[in-house]
Amino acid sequence: MPWSRALRPWARNETRPSAAAGGADRPARGRAEPRIVSAGGTATEIVYALGAQKGLIGTDTTSLFPPEAQSLTSIGYVRNLSAEGVVSLNPTLVIAAAEAGPPPILAQIKTAGIPVLALADGFTEEAVLTRIGQIGDALGKTPEAAKLQDAVRRDLTAVRAALAPIKRPPESAVRAQRCARPRGRGRE
Repeated sequence: MPWSRALRPWARNETRPSAAAGGADRPARGRAEPRIVSAGGTATEIVYALGAQKGLIGTDTTSLFPPEAQSLTSIGYVRNLSAEGVVSLNPTLVIAAAEAGPPPILAQIKTAGIPVLALADGFTEEAVLTRIGQIGDALGKTPEAAKLQDAVRRDLTAVRAALAPIKRPPESAVRAQRCARPRGRGRE
């Protein structure tokens, strides 16, 4: 089974343990809408950009955009999550940004039978494109993710082209000593 399918328990007719029922099995949701919790502002923005916000039931306090995300149930700060707060929402998937944690809490969420998608780390173009692909695959939105990746590539290419003619600003450093004149050094 591909990993993206494994992260979509609502897309298969299986059972999973219920943390609230002391571990007793209960039926999964069949083909019902997913119940997604997003831990990280970038993850939340990608979910919205892919058009999957209908399944989003909870976000962390760093999820400020789009503004509609702030009206969802808050699971707290991304680096200081509570397993009880997340599990109480009965999600079918938790999308966790690289900075989400603490790690023992994410492990508790997994132990409760809730899949956790750990997103790629970094702020490079490649890392952003990877996160879009990860979320798109997990949510069954692979075609939409490919379109979003292409749009991001085009936008970044346009930004690089717009910045190319700008001359690099001069570098300088100033050192001030007590009761002395500032000294400087720099280059063009």
